[in-house]
Amino acid sequence: YSLAYTNVGSIMRSLAYAMDRNTTVAHNGAGFDYLVLPYRYHIPIGRRLYDTMLAHHRCFPEVEKSLGHGMSHLTDLPYHKDEGVFEPQNERQEQSLWMYNGKDVFGMRELKRGITAFSKTIAGLPESIEQANASIRPYLTTTLQGIRYRSDKVERILSENDRRMTQLLRLI
Repeated sequence: YSLAYTNVGSIMRSLAYAMDRNTTVAHNGAGFDYLVLPYRYHIPIGRRLYDTMLAHHRCFPEVEKSLGHGMSHLTDLPYHKDEGVFEPQNERQEQSLWMYNGKDVFGMRELKRGITAFSKTIAGLPESIEQANASIRPYLTTTLQGIRYRSDKVERILSENDRRMTQLLRLI
């Protein structure tokens, strides 16, 4: 629970620079990485985001969404999700955690390749995946900053919906 490097600021700056100029790939990035990096660590996310969980869901909506399931589904990589030591107490356990994380990163790269290859076999699927990934940033912006709305308009819509529901219940 101490810093392993003395130049953490330089590392974070390089990470932010790389994320700004490249496509940032994550699995469930919108649910964690793309939210935590700017909020907690003040590292801005880039404009080009790719979430393998969203892309995999566009291809196979009925399949489990975890990275392990996606890797099992579209790669020949061995299962490694039982190898992680998440609170290392010694150097060997720390090395085990780094190896586990490395397998996750490599597996995610292979999953993305599998998704890309599969999506080319179905008309419109690449565009659907692109649309899902293009939605990440706007949704995160509204999550972090809120969304403007006119309360009078919301009240009017709610009132109209209540009126319609009452009439439908009466008819039923």
